[in-house]
Amino acid sequence: MNPARVKKRGLRFEADAMAASLANFRLRFNKRSRKNPRAGHANIEPDFSSRVEGVLYPLCDYHEIEKMDPFESAPNHYRRELVFVQSNEQLILAWTYIANDSVVDNTLSPPEWYIRHLLEGSQFLSSDYIKSIRQVECLVDSSSEPV
Repeated sequence: MNPARVKKRGLRFEADAMAASLANFRLRFNKRSRKNPRAGHANIEPDFSSRVEGVLYPLCDYHEIEKMDPFESAPNHYRRELVFVQSNEQLILAWTYIANDSVVDNTLSPPEWYIRHLLEGSQFLSSDYIKSIRQVECLVDSSSEPV
């Protein structure tokens, strides 16, 4: 959700980023990291009593999303799926990444640096959602983000 990080990855946008939410899913940190098998990264899972908040980046064209695949290790770690998100009082078709079953481990926790990246998108999130992210138990790890 870190706008600076997304822009650094070279995606072209037709409009500014905006807040969006995905109904009937919840945020988990159960996708095994490629670089640290003890670390969990973001994933979304069906949950009809929940919703996920995030940042919607309106891309210039349909193929721009392909630039994100290497960063998300798609299709090996994540699969890219189309979902309808709510933004500005309308439903919008958007891409999201969902972890493949082979890399899901419900015993994982995210590193602190990973949570900090998510919270860089705080301007697009509700205060309750920010609070819930801050309450996630993180790995006890003094290292910063791997290069």
